[in-house]
Amino acid sequence: MFDEEFSIGDSIFHNADPRVKTIIAFLIIISVILSNNITSCGVILAFLIISILIAKLSLLKVAKRVLVVNSFVIFLWFFLPFSTPGREIFQIHGLSASYEGIYQAILITLKANSAVLTIICFINTTPVPILGHGLYKLKVPPKFILLFLLTYRYISVIFEEFSRMLNAAKIRNFHPKTNLHTYRTYSYMLAMGLIKSYERGKRVYNAMVLRGFNGKFYSLQDFNLSRNDIIIAYLSLFIIVISNFTSYIQNFWRY
Repeated sequence: MFDEEFSIGDSIFHNADPRVKTIIAFLIIISVILSNNITSCGVILAFLIISILIAKLSLLKVAKRVLVVNSFVIFLWFFLPFSTPGREIFQIHGLSASYEGIYQAILITLKANSAVLTIICFINTTPVPILGHGLYKLKVPPKFILLFLLTYRYISVIFEEFSRMLNAAKIRNFHPKTNLHTYRTYSYMLAMGLIKSYERGKRVYNAMVLRGFNGKFYSLQDFNLSRNDIIIAYLSLFIIVISNFTSYIQNFWRY
């Protein structure tokens, strides 16, 4: 099973109601996606950084996850400034970098980092089984929740099975190369992985039915709104409103 390292803690975010955190995370991500203003996204990103510090999460582990996202975002900085038409800022080897292109690159960077930090701070601080129960309380379709929980539970098992097949191939002197033999070997391993996953799924389903499974997971934990939940909700909504208000003020003065 995947390591839920961010879900271990005793901060205000770890103890918050998962229903509140899920709704707030959804609103923040939607607000960031729909925003086209750097200041607005910057305000939300600053709020999320402070929230990470309050949650007492490992900054090194958070930075590693943020770095993975930015390793893809950085490629936009090589293309957007030079491919977006607009007011020229500087030139490199005859290529003109526009103000509009740099603006879009900064905006996408802020959005990507805000989305990642939102998921880490508001979603990953909740154990997955409790998160699933919280989604059920929010009236999310039960089939979606069931698929989510079972995927979380057994995807690591599938990876372990694939690792065993790969190790078995390496013991038989298999060395991956860019040739037909390598492609055929990976195809066989993928097909065997799918067949074994299907067979394991049938065994797991039969075992669950024998134990009285009726398509629904139950939880012994009940959720009650606390003062901390209300504080997080109101503060987050306040930041969202302030960030959008800042965007409207800037657009008003611009025109």
